[in-house]
Amino acid sequence: MRYNYLEVGKKIREEIENEELRKQHPSLDDLKTEFVECTEEGRLTLAYPIFDHQRNGIHVMQGGYITACIDNNFGIFMYTLNKGGLSTSVDLTINFHNAVTKDIDKIWVTSRVVKMGRRIAHLAAEVFDEKKRLIASCISNVIFLELAQNE
Repeated sequence: MRYNYLEVGKKIREEIENEELRKQHPSLDDLKTEFVECTEEGRLTLAYPIFDHQRNGIHVMQGGYITACIDNNFGIFMYTLNKGGLSTSVDLTINFHNAVTKDIDKIWVTSRVVKMGRRIAHLAAEVFDEKKRLIASCISNVIFLELAQNE
């Protein structure tokens, strides 16, 4: 199936920037998700400011928060592509490449669909800091719940 990713991006931007719609997706608000872009090729980029409570004792962002940002990207992307249908991550394989140190205030997560099947989607993401350093990379499989329940 082909998607008009510019339209998908427009819908995602609306979800993120509209206060009423944002309330339906608490993780967007909790992570203070910012829409950046969704390219014609289907690369969705969202930005995440970093807060002190997301850092450990040596002021480095904890990997769990980086993972939450990635999962948030995947979640809103799949929610929109699946027209509001429910889906969930089956797995997340994350590689951490650089630390998010105390001098970094924001990260950018770019996600894309590698393969969209009828029941499962395979996704990939990369996380960058404001210095354009690769922070983390991730692959994931997402299952569409309505289809899984009907089988």
